[in-house]
Amino acid sequence: MVQPWQGSDAQRRALPSGGESPQNFQLASETGPIRFSGLFDDKHTLVIYSMMYGPQRQAPCPMCTSFLTAWNGIAVNLRQRVAIAVTARSPIERLIDYRNQRGFTNLPFISDGSGDYTRHLREP
Repeated sequence: MVQPWQGSDAQRRALPSGGESPQNFQLASETGPIRFSGLFDDKHTLVIYSMMYGPQRQAPCPMCTSFLTAWNGIAVNLRQRVAIAVTARSPIERLIDYRNQRGFTNLPFISDGSGDYTRHLREP
């Protein structure tokens, strides 16, 4: 018997594919400016985590930190099949400091300093 949370391969294939962004947002990486399309590298799929750590926040969201702790451990395996990125509104230097403090060596952090990408996520 298939449990409600266990779908068949056919059911998973029938799900809609991920959305397409009409804009190629300008973001900031540790090595300099990068377009959203550049986050894919040589992969067809991008898994992106948008964390709550804007420039006005004293500290990153504790729940986001918890999720990213788990992601960091599995990112090596995931990156064999998909591209991964973590975005936030804080300046890239602040994100890199956070990444280094937490030891997130397997996760690339990207800054959405302008907020364009983040606002786009909230549009209906």
